[in-house]
Amino acid sequence: MAIRFARFNIQLLESPDVEMKADEWQALLNDSAIEGYADDYEVFYLSQRGVVGLSVPYEDDDPMLLLEAGAVLGFCQSRCEASNIGGIESMWLSLHDADDSTIDSPI
Repeated sequence: MAIRFARFNIQLLESPDVEMKADEWQALLNDSAIEGYADDYEVFYLSQRGVVGLSVPYEDDDPMLLLEAGAVLGFCQSRCEASNIGGIESMWLSLHDADDSTIDSPI
């Protein structure tokens, strides 16, 4: 049973206030994960790529855990879409191995 990660990613627009926007998005993602009943999660910021996001672990042999991770990410995505923080280019979901290699992503 390998641990994998379901992620909700937000590509930030390049701007002088990108760090401030990243902080605001990270705070919203953290609050949303808690409100979405996430048991285990990590909010991340990849500054070199301008991407903030939320990562939820799941065991690859337990489809229910993937479903639960998807529910948390969907809740967080809806909260982000309803926010007025701004400064984003795109949002997407992805799956990753423990070594951070991408399993599946539309981007």
